[in-house]
Amino acid sequence: MSLSQALWLSLAAAFSGSISALLAKYVLRFAETRHYLTVNFTIIFVMLIPLAPFNFALQWSVPALLTLGLASSIDGLGNFYYFRAFEQTDAGTASALLSLGPIFTLALAPLFPTLMNSPLKATNLMGILVTVSGVVVLNQAIRHRHLAQKREVAPRRKLFAPLMASLLFGSNVYLVKYILNTGIANPFTYYFVRLFIVAVMSYAVWRPNLHWVTPRRVGVIAGRATFVIAKWLIYLYAVDLGNPALVKSVSEVSPLFVVILSAIFLNERLTRHKVLGVLLIIGGLWLIAV
Repeated sequence: MSLSQALWLSLAAAFSGSISALLAKYVLRFAETRHYLTVNFTIIFVMLIPLAPFNFALQWSVPALLTLGLASSIDGLGNFYYFRAFEQTDAGTASALLSLGPIFTLALAPLFPTLMNSPLKATNLMGILVTVSGVVVLNQAIRHRHLAQKREVAPRRKLFAPLMASLLFGSNVYLVKYILNTGIANPFTYYFVRLFIVAVMSYAVWRPNLHWVTPRRVGVIAGRATFVIAKWLIYLYAVDLGNPALVKSVSEVSPLFVVILSAIFLNERLTRHKVLGVLLIIGGLWLIAV
């Protein structure tokens, strides 16, 4: 599969992610994030069970299982710090720092030359930096309207959570790439196992209150979950086939589609900062693709 095809898959993952992000604004009305997450991961896991007999493929060796468990646990820890970031600091700062995952992926690229598929060109490097800059600008613009008028500067210690989440997600892509390329698991299996481990971890950490769960709400969450599943499976197939640094960068441009869809369907105004972010992302994607 060519580079362009892997990048198209990454864009498709970002688009699915943007729809799930828009729907999250509705489903998160049901409960606080810490009470919602375990239910969300469990529902997605259950939805995939009927597909498991046809798609589950795993190497049943101790090294393979340990590697799979490690990657899933890193993802689970990344999710923990991701949501802790929004608890500890304002949404704008958290979103900006959480957008830096591709930078960590890029910085670690020299350590994993055998997993890169193809060497990064100067235009690719510039494209990643420009794309991430655009995502940061868009995240700030999207979050700005939700912030209170008075904003406090987050203490440095409170920046640890978003930076750690970005580091974990940005670096774990190489371990996931290794799992997929060596046949330890296919994309479906990795995602299936990851969901189970993250659901268990989230329950152990947050001990969620489940009194808010009703059949109707479960149905709504399941509807959103279809886009979450699409995002992750498409993304994992892109990681399997493409350069991790490029795939990670392109798959993170969900805010681009959020802004466009919000303007079309929710009549949200395109501010100067949003337009700047859109132009930066489009320019960065062009540099990545050339």
